[in-house]
Amino acid sequence: GASSTPFFLWFINAGSGGQSGLEIHRRLTKMFVPAPDGDVDGAAYLLSGDKAPLKPYKKPEYNNLYFVWDVLDAYVEILRPLRVVVAGGDGTCVWVMNALSAHPGIQARLDKDKDRSWGNGPIMAMVPLGTGNDMSRFLRWGNGYSSANDLDVDGFTQAVKEAEVYSMDRWKIEIDPPPQGTTTFGDQSVSYFCNYFSIGVDAKVAKDFESCRNSCGSCFCCPCINKLWYAWHGGKCTTACTCTRVQENATIKHCDNTEGETDLTEFVSHDSVVFLNIKSFSAGLDMWESHTSRHPMPVLSSGHTEDENDANDGLLDVVGVDGTMQLGRAQVSACCAHFDRLSQGDKFSIQINRPIHMQMDGEAWYLDDQSIDPKAGEEGKLTNPVKISISRAKSIPMVRRSQMPAQK
Repeated sequence: GASSTPFFLWFINAGSGGQSGLEIHRRLTKMFVPAPDGDVDGAAYLLSGDKAPLKPYKKPEYNNLYFVWDVLDAYVEILRPLRVVVAGGDGTCVWVMNALSAHPGIQARLDKDKDRSWGNGPIMAMVPLGTGNDMSRFLRWGNGYSSANDLDVDGFTQAVKEAEVYSMDRWKIEIDPPPQGTTTFGDQSVSYFCNYFSIGVDAKVAKDFESCRNSCGSCFCCPCINKLWYAWHGGKCTTACTCTRVQENATIKHCDNTEGETDLTEFVSHDSVVFLNIKSFSAGLDMWESHTSRHPMPVLSSGHTEDENDANDGLLDVVGVDGTMQLGRAQVSACCAHFDRLSQGDKFSIQINRPIHMQMDGEAWYLDDQSIDPKAGEEGKLTNPVKISISRAKSIPMVRRSQMPAQK
């Protein structure tokens, strides 16, 4: 029957960050034992790993989302407030967000809430098990857990009940032709991001890190060790990187301001360009706040000023980065590095003319002919330009804590 007590539906990535997801799943499975009257407080499912309780099914119409769709179908009509908890990294959180946004039953449930308070949900929270955990930092769920013992389940669920609902912007990105073999796009040309999309040397570091982790998973045993590996790849790229500046590889246009379309290419003499939705990048950097703009900002038709920014303002913040050393200095102290504010807007077009690295919400790839056509394409070449468009998509309700939890 109906109840005002929230039901917690957990989705856990066993392979995220410190690989503590399996232990969290075991603890939750023991906790969620039905009472004599059949009532239960929640359910927990693994998204990946050999010990997943259900085989993940892929439905092509849902854009290659590796997700247990049967679970969504089973709980979409539950007569209790539904709280979805994702234990994983940024990429895992976005997979689940995209799944919730694509599932017609979930959307129908949200649409019934006319005042947009979303009390019945589903509303999403997260347990940070990744390396950077930028979404969790922004929504104040923590910087990251080093082990399953760091998670106080009862304290966490109580915090979810008390947290505010935050309607978070999502962004549609279309690439023509798309890269093959990515989880982000699958076999489609359209995907969505919530944290960031970037082009350049930061994406190369992310790609090198992920390739290394895939080849030797045992060397990435906890978030602290993972960050050391990440720093090593960043340092290696600083001393031996042959990446060219973004403006030599791409043209970038801002399509929403009082003067119409603005070509930003002349301003992107940087090693990376980042399209930011949240105030956290590369494990906690607020790049928009730490700025030294080198040129006048385009005037927005909305009258929005450049000192205003949030993940629910309907705008992306575009920032230029001068190499991994600048990111490293900023991690040491906010006063050590300043990033270039390039633009704010809700619509952008990009044309990639030469091979270049990209990343989106935790997944990186190298865009060249081989990534577009793995069978016939040549590595390191881009025969035809690739067109990218970015525009605003439907937002999704999250829960945001009033303050960060104390770290153990």
